[in-house]
Amino acid sequence: MSDEEGAVAPLMPSAGPVRVAVLGATGCMGRHLCAAFSAEGSEVVAIARRYAPQVAAHRFLSLDVAGSTSDKLARVLTREAVDVVVNATLGWGDELHYANVQLVERLLGALAKLPAPPRLVHLGTIDEYGPVPFGTSIHEDMAPAPENPYAKAKLTASRMVSTPPGTVPSTPWSCGWPTPWGRTRRWRVSSGPWRSGSAAPTRPPASS
Repeated sequence: MSDEEGAVAPLMPSAGPVRVAVLGATGCMGRHLCAAFSAEGSEVVAIARRYAPQVAAHRFLSLDVAGSTSDKLARVLTREAVDVVVNATLGWGDELHYANVQLVERLLGALAKLPAPPRLVHLGTIDEYGPVPFGTSIHEDMAPAPENPYAKAKLTASRMVSTPPGTVPSTPWSCGWPTPWGRTRRWRVSSGPWRSGSAAPTRPPASS
């Protein structure tokens, strides 16, 4: 969300440009994140199963993260020397568990194998909180109460990211923007400070 003067908080808490791997880079959120990081001067490694023209400006890697072993993914992240990994993937239907839970398991396993893991940013969904009466303000202190399979899968992943073994709890964020229907589509975002002593995360840009 913007501050009182209307300025938007920086996307990441870095002191300068970083090298960012965006998982699910060709998706509805991933492509915009790639563009935002690039606009800030950061190098972007766009990772997805299939190429799309929207990521033509970035280095692209074709990789099925959920289908990869943690060892293979760790080698990829090491080779690419990224400072930040953003998980912007999602899946529906038959891929509900595969894309939303198994992928996160493989990703966390890969990060645990790295001597100096990058910062992890994970996108969840506000649906993790469940339905609320119209006009109710949803905040991170509310108890999650997902009611549909997608929201339950995303909550499972968010909890995995929030307290992975050997790390400190992450900071949940919410972000979103107005839709053509006048509603605001929002996501929960968790950022895990994997490096000890790393700076506290700032909020990503959003509107409400």
